[in-house]
Amino acid sequence: MVFFSVITFAQKTISGKITDEDGVAIPSASVTIEEPGKDAILAYGITNSKGEYKVSFTSSESNVDLKVKAFNQKPITKQISNSDQTLSFKLQSEATEIKEVQLKTKMITSRGDTIAYDLKAFDSKSDRTLADVMKKIPGIEVNADGSILYQGNAINKFYVNGKDLMEGGYGTINNSLPKDAVQKVEVLENHQPVKMLQGKIPSDAAAINIKLKKAVTMTGRGEVGTGFGDPWLWNVKLTPMFLVRKVNGLPITKPIIWESR
Repeated sequence: MVFFSVITFAQKTISGKITDEDGVAIPSASVTIEEPGKDAILAYGITNSKGEYKVSFTSSESNVDLKVKAFNQKPITKQISNSDQTLSFKLQSEATEIKEVQLKTKMITSRGDTIAYDLKAFDSKSDRTLADVMKKIPGIEVNADGSILYQGNAINKFYVNGKDLMEGGYGTINNSLPKDAVQKVEVLENHQPVKMLQGKIPSDAAAINIKLKKAVTMTGRGEVGTGFGDPWLWNVKLTPMFLVRKVNGLPITKPIIWESR
């Protein structure tokens, strides 16, 4: 007789608050979860304006390493149990000596409840679509239909340059939009999608906003276009995606259908 066993590991969530020695909240502090002895990050989070963080991860290890880093603060590394828990930390001040300043694009930046990810820092040659790259962003999960989970929960809105084009059917864009058309992916934490309720009724859900590169244009409702990969011009409408080839700067009247593979 042959027995088969399947072991599944439930997702765990660590949350809490990061402050300085005086109890003042520290925004933009990084919180990472790693497996002990392995150079692999399981999850990554950044504290909001109130110093609060929330990180979800899945691991087969009984213990994991939690690391907290912030500018001008002494970093903390603590081994914790692989379980749901609330952990808050007070960081000790530590002056940072800057010997040389180099201007580089930051991989992850935080401003208030908005966390921005530079897409170029996460993509690889094998990636083709926006969804391919987003799967690598810490805290983000992408389902086969293109729908997105942030910290294990479904997002409540998907914006393109701040506009809600698809009204929930954003999987078409996520699974079809070429990665080279997108500059940044923003996570809008605690996002209230109803404008008249913003600042009045809080929300625990997050939204996603993608920022297209300057060469990409957006016209009408549910329509995106660009001139990437000249002489090709592609457009994304509600359905389907199609390419229009340009000859001497003028588009051919007959569209060429393009399928995402």
